[in-house]
Amino acid sequence: MAFSADGRLLATAGVDAKIRLWDTKTGILQGTLIGQLQEVSSLAFAPDGRTLASIETRTCLKLWRLDSMREVVSIQDPQLSGFLAFLPGNRGLAVRMEDQTVHLLFASGNKP
Repeated sequence: MAFSADGRLLATAGVDAKIRLWDTKTGILQGTLIGQLQEVSSLAFAPDGRTLASIETRTCLKLWRLDSMREVVSIQDPQLSGFLAFLPGNRGLAVRMEDQTVHLLFASGNKP
């Protein structure tokens, strides 16, 4: 599970391959992201709260636009370890690999 930076949303996921977004004040389900094929092992919100990253069973990284509730990027890599975190300022995404290295994926036009 993961909280948005403003604390308004909680994303949960698990063995059913669905990501659920919850309003933290009311506890009401705000939506469900469907498109994962396997269990979701990690979630992270972008600092601006507009994008959610997910990793499914260490094989596929997906980015979701929360305003449209749609998948916008899907990257297959069997070396994903299941750990990810956005860099401050929406500058990119850090993903840990099975060999203990960290790969940085940068948003268009952004540099480390």
